[in-house]
Amino acid sequence: MSFDRDNYYSLTEIQVRFDLSPSNVGKLLDEHKPPVIENKMVYGTYYDLTAKYYLKEDIEKILRNSN
Repeated sequence: MSFDRDNYYSLTEIQVRFDLSPSNVGKLLDEHKPPVIENKMVYGTYYDLTAKYYLKEDIEKILRNSN
């Protein structure tokens, strides 16, 4: 499976693009549970970062149906 980054939103991009607060994005994603791609990056022993990407099509559909 290939990952074309142009077809996905990160959490920050969802907040900025649709002018949503972090808590509203969290509520929206918890309620609708769209598929997610997680990219975990590990830095040393004690620190890791997980980036989450959501298909643009899914997010836009959820937001259209939420209004």
